[in-house]
Amino acid sequence: MTSYEKLAVVGATGLVGTKMLETLNRKNIPFDELVLFSSARSAGQEVEFQGKHIQFRIN
Repeated sequence: MTSYEKLAVVGATGLVGTKMLETLNRKNIPFDELVLFSSARSAGQEVEFQGKHIQFRIN
């Protein structure tokens, strides 16, 4: 399987972004870095994804 260096999800806290994260997790897609963009309301919050703590960034 192809390994991706960097993946980004824009709108990560919204409906589509949440589904994208579920799909990435379910399909176990390999990556080196995951960047999650969100609105200012969620910026700075963290989520655990595949054993890594990832902080939301502002779009």
